[in-house]
Order: sequence, then C-alpha cells, then structure tokens
Amino acid sequence: MDGAAVKEIRDIVINSQKIEYEGGVFVPGNYKELEFTKYREDTVNLSTLTSLADFIEVNPNFLDLEGAFVVINKDLSVSLLSSPDDDHRKRTLFAHAQFELEQFSFNRFIEAELFNILLQTLFIYDQPAQNLFTIASKLQIDEGITISDDGLTQNVTVKKGMSAASAVGATVATRVQLKPYRIFPECDQPASQFLTRIKGDKESGAYVGLWETDGGMWRVEAANNIANKLIDLDVKLPIYY
Repeated sequence: MDGAAVKEIRDIVINSQKIEYEGGVFVPGNYKELEFTKYREDTVNLSTLTSLADFIEVNPNFLDLEGAFVVINKDLSVSLLSSPDDDHRKRTLFAHAQFELEQFSFNRFIEAELFNILLQTLFIYDQPAQNLFTIASKLQIDEGITISDDGLTQNVTVKKGMSAASAVGATVATRVQLKPYRIFPECDQPASQFLTRIKGDKESGAYVGLWETDGGMWRVEAANNIANKLIDLDVKLPIYY
C-alpha cells in the first residue's frame, strides 16, 4: 500500500471521529464544533397584521411565547421570533407577516392616461391626489406649446372643452404630498412629498412622473404606523424596529 493510500485512510478515520469537550462536540481534523439539527416549528406565513395578532392570541401551535417578541423588518414585513434556545442561542421564526401589493413605479415618466388610473388605484385618493388627477386627466400637448417650470409650478395646457382650440393654461405644483399604498392595508399609509414632472409633445402625448424627495424617511413613519396598529390589535409582546 503506497503512502497516498495510507494518508487517505488516515484522513477518513480522523474525520469520522468526534471529540467531546465542555459540552461541545468537535471534529479533530479542523476542531470545528458540530451543530446538531434541532427541531424547530415551521414558520407560519401571513398577509395581514390582524391575522398575526390573532395567531399570537390563539397560539394554535401551542408555542412557547415566553421571551418572544415582534420585529418590524427593514422591508416593513413583521416577524414573530422566539427567545434563544438553550443549546445554540438561536431563535425560531414562529410567524412572518408580509402584505404583497402592487406598487406605483416612481422615478420615471408614465403616459398620462395610465398615470391617472394608477393614481386612483395605488394611492389614497385624498384631495392632493384628486387635484393632481384633475390636471393630469386634461393634459393636452399642442404644437407650439411648451411646458415652463419656475421651480415651484409647471405651466401646461389643459383641455377646456372638446376641441383642441378650447384650451387654457393651468399650473401643476412641482411638489405634492401623496399617500401611496406601501404597507399593510390596516395601517395608516405614510405620506411623502413627491416631485411632479410633466413632459410630452404633439406626437407622443403627455407623460407624468413622480420622484421621491424624502430620501426614504417615510419608512420611519411607516414602521411607527405598523407598531401602533399592532398595539391597537392588543399585541402585548415587545415590538422592535
């Protein structure tokens, strides 16, 4: 038997052995501690905060909620986590709530008619949204007409009647406060300020776009709204975000 075969057999024997030391089990080859699979409850996936609150209250799986807590994640989903286990100090994800919704496509231009549809379906249709809809629904780009922007408002041509000749000037605020649907439907939707831009010509028509201007600060309000809703739903576990 050559030396390579002897070395291979020796490595197999060494790697198949285990060393127990101070409650841990190690492999002699690299002295890495072995972690044995421990049974953990399957994660329950939910789509509303109400169902998560009901799950915690009823506890249908008879989970040990001693030391458990709720985390509002960076993506604004919500997780129910156990306290660390005794062996490896790992937590079990008991339940995860995330609402899947269609979201408006910001930071790009959208054809005016489609923009108006999305404005009515993907936003809280409050007064600022209605005002923007009123202007965007009448946009008409005529030959020789330009859109002027003074930094505060954009001057555009809007339809006054059925004919292109009956058109008047109108102004659109450069910045508008809107509430797109971005978190669980039970919650108050956070408001954000958006930069409104309009472009177009006679051939392609009018296009409208919204650009976010708060640098993502709406997420702070969103997390607060989710936490407040969980409290309203009588979730008594600690809530972190």
